[in-house]
Amino acid sequence: MTGYIARRSLITLLTLIGVSILVFLLVHVLPGDIIDTKLSIFANRSPALIAEMEERYGLDQPVPVQYLNWLSSILQGNLGTSWRNNVPVRELIAESLPVTIELTALAMLITVVIGVPLGAISAIKRNSWFDNIGRVLSFTALGLPDFWQGAMMILIALTVFNWFPPIRFVPPWKDPIQNLATFILPAIALGTINIANVMRLTRSSVLEELHRDYVRTARSKGLQERSVIARHVLRNSLISIVTIIGLMTGYLIGGAVPVEAVFTLPGLGRLILSSIQTRDFPTIQATLLLTSTVFICLNFLIDLLYAYLNPRIRYGGEA
Repeated sequence: MTGYIARRSLITLLTLIGVSILVFLLVHVLPGDIIDTKLSIFANRSPALIAEMEERYGLDQPVPVQYLNWLSSILQGNLGTSWRNNVPVRELIAESLPVTIELTALAMLITVVIGVPLGAISAIKRNSWFDNIGRVLSFTALGLPDFWQGAMMILIALTVFNWFPPIRFVPPWKDPIQNLATFILPAIALGTINIANVMRLTRSSVLEELHRDYVRTARSKGLQERSVIARHVLRNSLISIVTIIGLMTGYLIGGAVPVEAVFTLPGLGRLILSSIQTRDFPTIQATLLLTSTVFICLNFLIDLLYAYLNPRIRYGGEA
């Protein structure tokens, strides 16, 4: 197990380095830069003024040097300063991150609480009306983009219930009711597709386990069906379910961008979009690197949990 952890740690580290290079280069291929944005109000853009601003923002250096300087600052905990408003990027992320974390956590809670039981019941009642309706709804949900669902939810809330979800973020410890009212619709919109995926995967995993020899043996010994399902079938289905849920957490972080934009939530999604519009390179790089790092680290933890749940897995001859 120690060798497996070491190998996975090395792969994770190399992946993080590759992602940092990719994030840095992708930002630099965007059309325009901060100089174009700041000088757009001037009719006469003299070469001297452009050169002065390039030197101020470090854009006069070769791209590899810019990357090394940026990476060195990141490793020291310095995420840079926003080119748009001269505020440390760390402060902007600190203000936006709690919103995205709460939205993602609530969406994942809804996904697990609804998707896993529905998938298990659908497998147990295979080919019943419940199973057929569940499969139709899951396929339908997969084809509905989360931002479109969000827009439809707002429209229905306004036209049918004459209610609009609050747009001012209030921490849950200050006003839990308003906080829940702010996040419930975005969380449902963000989690719907994941509910469908978790439901389908749970159904497939439970169906596969139900046909195993150990299930027939347990039933032949006189165990109650509820005990067979809860203690054996669901437990052995956890490996696939835990894996997909962990991967979906990373998807939720990325999927929060359009949902936050639709519901005007002040999270990382809105921060990224506004930074792209103003060519605020330090903020774009820091937020993209942060979300990518979270996704990669989640994959690393999932690999460790996967190996723990199933010791029979062999990686290079080692359990």
